[in-house]
Amino acid sequence: MKPKSRLRRMYRDDPVTPTAKAEVLTRSRGYCEARAAADCTGHFEHRHHRQLRRHGDHRAVNLLGVCHRCHGYIHAHPAISYVMGWLVKGHEDPADIRFVLGPFIASAVPTITGSEA
Repeated sequence: MKPKSRLRRMYRDDPVTPTAKAEVLTRSRGYCEARAAADCTGHFEHRHHRQLRRHGDHRAVNLLGVCHRCHGYIHAHPAISYVMGWLVKGHEDPADIRFVLGPFIASAVPTITGSEA
């Protein structure tokens, strides 16, 4: 029998509560909250942990609803992602770090104001 991979074990049980999932969906209104990648689809397709999952913070404030293309962009470009608030360092509280919408498809997707972000 083949041993289960670490990645498979990590994603087997989703620690994000239904309440946190609903908060992110409501906040994002179904749109990508990063708008980081030039080929952003504009849709919420993935829940991204701003502070890495291993830190155990699964609150809505630590999650972004992003498209899969922006999710790839965020992890491929950590320097800009930390500046934009899409990634948060382990010693910081995501509640204290605001995230900024990226420059792409801004005309196609409604703006999320500070009170909603």
